[in-house]
Amino acid sequence: MGVDGSNLSNLELDSKDLSILERIEQDASLTTKKLAAMLGMPQTTVHNRLRKLKQLGIIKKVVAVIDYRKLNKPLTAYVLIDIAYEVHDEVSKKLATMPFITEVNAVTGANDIMIKVRAKDAEELGSILLRNLKRIGGVARTETMLVLETVK
Repeated sequence: MGVDGSNLSNLELDSKDLSILERIEQDASLTTKKLAAMLGMPQTTVHNRLRKLKQLGIIKKVVAVIDYRKLNKPLTAYVLIDIAYEVHDEVSKKLATMPFITEVNAVTGANDIMIKVRAKDAEELGSILLRNLKRIGGVARTETMLVLETVK
């Protein structure tokens, strides 16, 4: 969807737009000057295309990728949560405020919500599950999956 909510199905990005997106997806801290040099384009062209991609909502925001190991939170887990339908919004908002949860997603399938949790170790993860998640009203069941390796 664009800024005005219009459908982007007719939007055509050219190879220059796609190249810009590919580069900034890998390193969003690249300046327009560096991007222009890497892609062999004028700096003003890169600047204008970035602005257009932001206005269209294709680039939603620029974020930092955090190394959680350096923050002593090396354990990553995905937790599937079953909830009562009538409290979906309330539970989602409450989960989003918890500092150890880095993602909250409404999902299709057998579960209702999937969250991504960062923890120091299994003991801390257990505490998060037992003392936080399972005490939220409307949470019927959780299923936890530990991440063994992240490839991408």
